[in-house]
Amino acid sequence: MSHKKNKVLRRRLAGSYLSSLISISLVLLLMGAVLLVVLGTGSIQDYLRENIHMTLVLKQGTPARDAVACQRRIEAKPYVKSTSYISVQQGTEEMARLLGEDFLESFEESPVFPPLIPPLSAKPTLPPPTQPGPLPPRAAPPLLLKKEALR
Repeated sequence: MSHKKNKVLRRRLAGSYLSSLISISLVLLLMGAVLLVVLGTGSIQDYLRENIHMTLVLKQGTPARDAVACQRRIEAKPYVKSTSYISVQQGTEEMARLLGEDFLESFEESPVFPPLIPPLSAKPTLPPPTQPGPLPPRAAPPLLLKKEALR
């Protein structure tokens, strides 16, 4: 009888060992998959930040001097990688190349606005947050008087 009990106990132990081995393996596999996703997210963010371009369109007739000054102010920001300025003349030449000369003849003046294109950097270096100064003293709350005291 004791021999049968030992056999049954061994089978139960073997089953529990097998189920715990499978459970631990699946947990480790899921943790590895989550780790890969988390590590891959940073590189995806960097890729998106650097490859999504923004175009700032300046007013028609903006002098090149003002456009270059604006370009320098934007390049000074820590989150901007670089900027490129396309003059009206360059934009008109590119449009004529893409659409043809006859298309541009239908306009009285150039339909091209001068754009600034600043791609953002992947790892911006922002200045540390400033600590707020002391709060100004609060005014004392107004006194609440009863109607009877006012008479």
